[in-house]
Amino acid sequence: MIQSEFFPKQQEILHLLPACLSEYLTPQTEEIRFRKNLPVIFIENGRELITPYRYQSKELEHLIDRLTEGSLSSFFESIKTGYITIQGGHRVGLAGTAVYEDNRLTYLKDISSVNLRIAREVTGSADRLFQAVGHITPLPGILIISPPGHGKTTLLRDFIRQLSEKSPGIRISVVDERGELAASYQGEMQNNLGFRCDVLNGYQKSDGISMAIRSLSPNVIAVDEIGTEEDEKSLLYAYHAGVSVVATIHGDCEGNFRKNIGRLTAEQVFSYEVYLSKNSSQDRIQTIVKV
Repeated sequence: MIQSEFFPKQQEILHLLPACLSEYLTPQTEEIRFRKNLPVIFIENGRELITPYRYQSKELEHLIDRLTEGSLSSFFESIKTGYITIQGGHRVGLAGTAVYEDNRLTYLKDISSVNLRIAREVTGSADRLFQAVGHITPLPGILIISPPGHGKTTLLRDFIRQLSEKSPGIRISVVDERGELAASYQGEMQNNLGFRCDVLNGYQKSDGISMAIRSLSPNVIAVDEIGTEEDEKSLLYAYHAGVSVVATIHGDCEGNFRKNIGRLTAEQVFSYEVYLSKNSSQDRIQTIVKV
């Protein structure tokens, strides 16, 4: 049975909102979009709720200051990858004016848009996936596929929890590059990933995977949002070391994601592909395909 633990996550961000906006926050809220001098928009199940409230320049600066704990520069390496992750595992996307030096992105100024995506723990969302493959030993490689915002990270998080709690003897290393899966704070997981799980928080995938294999002896390595050449090399290293890989990637059932993981496909690192749909239920698995 699926149980949503969504609302406690939303409570964590109430302090960021003025009182006139807090009334729009519901258990179904997925995103809040702030744009300078434009209406704030709440998104629930893919539908927009447009409010009359508009953030002026100073208010938006104050919001960014609170999100980054007063140090935007300390988050900048993460910003260059597209977003930052704040305490609780919430994802914050930023848009503004890029500053380049020697053809290298060095800073972001005049921020004009903030997209706050609320992290979710949906206990039971991976039931169907676990029932399909969780009993197989060794665990086959699994790739979870969907466009952005369809629940890949939520599903991966619950699958890790189920493996960790229900599969005796399985050791899982989670390379949590942006801190979204475990939402570790001062070394403690804020999200439940089970008790057979080791979290390498903030590591680049390449460093985290090699360190896990050398020192933690995992049976399974789990990572979120693959697609770079370096990701491919690191996951091939894990596969050749005899470690099962569970990962997510942006894409759809048309298979357009394969161009980014050609070597992983050629070597059959993933035995199952899981496609998600953007529906209103918490179980967003559209199909599980054995490849």
